[in-house]
Amino acid sequence: MIFSELYGAYYNTVAAILTEAIDHPLTDRCMNEIIKKYAFSESIWAIPDAIKEERWQLILPDGTTPIKNKPSMPITLLQKQWLKAIGGDPRIKLFGILILTMLMLNPFFYNGLYYF
Repeated sequence: MIFSELYGAYYNTVAAILTEAIDHPLTDRCMNEIIKKYAFSESIWAIPDAIKEERWQLILPDGTTPIKNKPSMPITLLQKQWLKAIGGDPRIKLFGILILTMLMLNPFFYNGLYYF
């Protein structure tokens, strides 16, 4: 739940639009299909206008983009700390996941810290 706020529907939608625009010039139809697939239904009114009016300066009028590399979803410090905390729980070892404890960070919370 916490990570969906950081990389939500709009981020994924624009990332998909940029990925298509890197591969080939983007058409209105293609952009609308991506928006319908990844975004909320009311986004069909907001995202295309922002792109066409170049408010975000991501897509050029010819449907191409000045961006050369496909967008990625980098992991944030908060996500790393949360993963470190989960890795500190002895029950996670039942799944054979040991790499989470190797992160050189302070965990987001400590095992044994309980609030009721």
